[in-house]
Amino acid sequence: RCERALYYRARLERDLGNRDDAATFYARLLRVNPDHATARDELKEITRPGGAAGAATPSHQTGLWARIKGLFGGSR
Repeated sequence: RCERALYYRARLERDLGNRDDAATFYARLLRVNPDHATARDELKEITRPGGAAGAATPSHQTGLWARIKGLFGGSR
């Protein structure tokens, strides 16, 4: 039920290329806060046909620590 935790989990799943899991966590976040604009936009993007597949850099080319730092305001 923690908005921040759901948001970061959704972003991490998206960045790892796990679109279905990311969509699940964005949807859960929207149940907690239906007005969360970023979650709504991200969910729309990853569920549309031909939508974003995840991070711009494939996750296998970016280290886990760098991806986690990116979630918390570091550069990606």
